[in-house]
Amino acid sequence: MKTFITTSESKPQELSLGDLSSAIFEAAVDAMIVIDNTGIIHALNPAAEEIFGFARTELIGSNVSILMPDPDSSKHDDYLRAYTKTGEKKIIGKGREVVGKRKEGSLFPMHLSIGELSVGEQQLYVGICHDITARKQMIEQITYMATHDSLTGCVNRNNLHEKLQDLMLSCENGEWQLVMLFIDLDGFKQINDHYDHDVGDRLLSNLAQRLQENLTKSDLLARMGGDEFLVASIQPRERNAPRRLGQRLLDSLSKPFDIKGIEIRVRASIGISLHPGHSQNSDQLVNDADIAMYQAKAEGGNCIRFFRLDLRDKMESTFRTVGRLRKAIELNQFELHYQLQFELAPPYRPSGLEALIRWHDGSYGTISPANFICLLYTSPSPRDRQKS
Repeated sequence: MKTFITTSESKPQELSLGDLSSAIFEAAVDAMIVIDNTGIIHALNPAAEEIFGFARTELIGSNVSILMPDPDSSKHDDYLRAYTKTGEKKIIGKGREVVGKRKEGSLFPMHLSIGELSVGEQQLYVGICHDITARKQMIEQITYMATHDSLTGCVNRNNLHEKLQDLMLSCENGEWQLVMLFIDLDGFKQINDHYDHDVGDRLLSNLAQRLQENLTKSDLLARMGGDEFLVASIQPRERNAPRRLGQRLLDSLSKPFDIKGIEIRVRASIGISLHPGHSQNSDQLVNDADIAMYQAKAEGGNCIRFFRLDLRDKMESTFRTVGRLRKAIELNQFELHYQLQFELAPPYRPSGLEALIRWHDGSYGTISPANFICLLYTSPSPRDRQKS
């Protein structure tokens, strides 16, 4: 098998690499194209025909720029002339990612490396390339899976904070504010318990889509986990802009969802924090919106509450109380008292017993059950809350 390189002479000159090299050239799965110092194609292998969609006879004698999109195609010959004049290597001997152009005009990513050789007195260049479309698609898919929630397609918490930092920086000029909305469904656990998790998953997916429909392309929608969503939106620094956005999202959820033929109505509690404001970083901004959302839930849900510093103090106080509660169990600081109950009518006989728990806290003395019983059923802090 012979591979010929056409030259300026009337007869083609045989490439003096031997039959083995010619066989490798023809059988290689990577595309190989040989050009001269003016960019004219002298040889190509079958892989190049397949990748670019040209027949060999269509490319021999053509400029290699036909395989490139602009602006590379218009600059290629200038680079060859500059290299011929200066000998300065910028891309020769280095692998790099470029864009190729097929015969029908479609573009595709490819990896290209270029070497040079001399045949007689003629300087030639060999480009070796392969289509990396599948590899790039796989990388994009893996990246998407790592940064997005698989159920809803929302940004996940792994990718959230990097994006929030950029949004916070864009609001430092005084004209704009970053509005953080923490959205938590009211009673979602009951929906899961009453129906099944497939219905719950479909509901979350449809809900995310509805929220997205009421946001702009520049707004960020993230799923924090479970039935918690976060919206980050850059808004004009107007007093009512955050509430308008929150109310629009709350109103969007008022229309029932049709899940597998089941009509489901949902309500949500929304907490809002602002930047610039009390938060120093993205973590605290999210946490403050979560605290405000928790206050909305405490007031009955289906409403919007803004973060205030006293809410953070209240949450931290509650968090400390729960910490002492855990230690109280270990230290056996609880006592159970029984109070006899009597009938209200004569002869006022005993009718039962009422069990009363008392907490003897070493630091704060005896604490009324009214101040801690509710904490045994509700988690006090966004960081400490686990949801099914």
